[in-house]
Amino acid sequence: EGRKYGLPKKGRPTFLNAWIHNGRTRNGKRAMLGSDDAVKMFREWGVWCDSMAPAWRKQARVDWGATEWKQLQQPGQNGLLSLVAILSWWRSYCAGNGEVGLATWKEEEKEVRLMMMDLLRYVRKKKI
Repeated sequence: EGRKYGLPKKGRPTFLNAWIHNGRTRNGKRAMLGSDDAVKMFREWGVWCDSMAPAWRKQARVDWGATEWKQLQQPGQNGLLSLVAILSWWRSYCAGNGEVGLATWKEEEKEVRLMMMDLLRYVRKKKI
């Protein structure tokens, strides 16, 4: 919103907003999700990611290799690190809670990994 660079702030998960607001740390400790945080963040993550997905990606979640990733090519202070941070918190939550949510995490991690690889190909092709 109103920013020239960076991933959209609108719809960004609340837990991520707090992490960024606190200087990307919690008193030097790794940010940890509680059960309430996790449920809310999982829900917010889906809405936020869907809002950033290119139109071609919303139509077919398995159709990789498109050439248009402009909306995610957003250099910013947090950028794609935000996605990696959320996946890291999510995985840590799964590990500490009997692997609850792990199957969904694996799907989302694969989506982000494939998106990042495709985005890298897009940027290299555009030579930006």
